[in-house]
Amino acid sequence: MGKYNIKKLYTNYFQKSRVFLYPALEIKRGIANTPVETYISWKDKINPSDRLLICLFNLKDNADFLNFEEHKLLNNPLFCDYFELGDNKALYVFTFEDYRYDWHYFRKGEYSKLSPKLKGHIRKFYGEKSSNYKLIHSYLYPEEYYEEYSNLLNVNINVLKDVKELCNKPDLTKEILQPETVISPCKITEL
Repeated sequence: MGKYNIKKLYTNYFQKSRVFLYPALEIKRGIANTPVETYISWKDKINPSDRLLICLFNLKDNADFLNFEEHKLLNNPLFCDYFELGDNKALYVFTFEDYRYDWHYFRKGEYSKLSPKLKGHIRKFYGEKSSNYKLIHSYLYPEEYYEEYSNLLNVNINVLKDVKELCNKPDLTKEILQPETVISPCKITEL
């Protein structure tokens, strides 16, 4: 039986970059300034192999957002680039070069293999009191939850042990930003 009792599984697709990568930015969850969405590629501009997290934000002309932008986005250790899109929207791009192995496991949907550092950021981001924490914890530590998932899904526990992961891989068609804007991404090194 898992550390946290899971009664229901989340069956809809959710943006994996937002759940597994965005927490590395160490921005507190539940604040007023959150990304509209996150992506790992930008059509014809940034490839998933570039290891760049793209965060789409609505720009606001108030002190709270400007302070957030300066301290949490532009001065973030992972900050790489910025692109204003018009319509009060902008992209903030963050390099995951220091997380290159995590990026590799993320793309493969092997969330249980993420580094202790990234797992710590994810757990801290969601917090044990969050309603999502149980599911996130099960994705990071699936071996603790095989029995529960076996019962919930009505499948043999050995099937889950063979699959290993309890969360599906990122759908790259949903993790791609579509606007047709030209950019020049940060210099990237190979894994």
